Amino acid sequence: MKALLLLFALFCISFSWADSGVWNKKTNFPAEGRHRTVGFSIGNKGYFGLGHYNSGPAGNVTKADIWEYDPSNDSWTQKADYGGGGTYGATAFTIGNKAYVGAHVYGPSEFYEFDPIQNTWSIIAFCPNGSSDLTSFSVGGLGYFIGYSGMSAYDPQNDTWTAKTPPPASGSAWSKAVSDGEKGYFLDAGGGFYEYKPSTDQWAVRAPYPGDAVGGWSMFCVYGKIYALTGYIQFLNPTSRQVWEFDPSQNTWTRKEDFPGNTRRFSSSFSIGNKGYIGTGTNGTNMNDLWEYDLTLGAEEFSVDIVNRIYPIPSNDKITMTFQNINSEMNIEFYSLSGKMIQSTPLTMNSLQLDKQDFGVGTFVYQILEENKVISSGKIIFN
Repeated sequence: MKALLLLFALFCISFSWADSGVWNKKTNFPAEGRHRTVGFSIGNKGYFGLGHYNSGPAGNVTKADIWEYDPSNDSWTQKADYGGGGTYGATAFTIGNKAYVGAHVYGPSEFYEFDPIQNTWSIIAFCPNGSSDLTSFSVGGLGYFIGYSGMSAYDPQNDTWTAKTPPPASGSAWSKAVSDGEKGYFLDAGGGFYEYKPSTDQWAVRAPYPGDAVGGWSMFCVYGKIYALTGYIQFLNPTSRQVWEFDPSQNTWTRKEDFPGNTRRFSSSFSIGNKGYIGTGTNGTNMNDLWEYDLTLGAEEFSVDIVNRIYPIPSNDKITMTFQNINSEMNIEFYSLSGKMIQSTPLTMNSLQLDKQDFGVGTFVYQILEENKVISSGKIIFN
């Protein structure tokens, strides 16, 4: 394995409420409240399922159901039950148009592939270091599972797992990981935070998580920023509603407005486009709610008159943006709808020309920041 790269940086915390996103209550998850569920997204749909709850006389109830959420009409549709049966403590990652779910309490090394088009589950190769209540992410056509004894990468092309460099802190129960499309980020129980670069198989130590929770978080990625929220503050109880944003380019955490729902641990989350979603979980009471975090609405609420003109929209070649009232503290960032950063540029001139060759075909979101606060946002389109 390649040498481990440890990059230590100054720990910096800032507090900012002005550029927070907007939380919207959505249609509840349509089945029983539960926790230690699994959440993932494929394309423009999100998925929740599995999990358990205590029903009193019946004791521990485990679930195998999987539900698909469509944000376009705020609705849920039940899909085929999980191939491994009723269980909890599983993890999931997505590669292309399929999801991979496994490492649960009744099958620590077991993983299944979910095809949403065929609505089928198929067992895949067992994970060599699998164990329940751990975490995973995907980058560049591979899925990465972080276990107690190391990290393994799954390649769906040949149905194999390969050992990779483990994070500086070994995986622990109820840790969390997420990807920004190019790198993986691992939040270990206790607050250690690490960045993985697949191209070099190396980890870097990043600023530690500063929030009050020490495990059981939810995480999602929007506009290239990592969001960690809720979780348990001491072992299992009490539970948190804090929301923290990590900016990889600055290696800083910023506290956002608190999550408006109930405090909780062991919830599930996913992201679709420029929005993050969180639901289920427990604080002693099992929940079946769903909340949407819309960063674009938050940016637009506090937008100022910076962009003067954007033309032509849409374009087959180049787009010109003109600005007013700019200063040396401003920066403009462009993202795909999946949240991947395309370009980041200081606003030093009153015009900027964008080339289709740098973006590709599609709709892209821009946000203008001043001193790391979003002050304006919008969209551009290349045909």
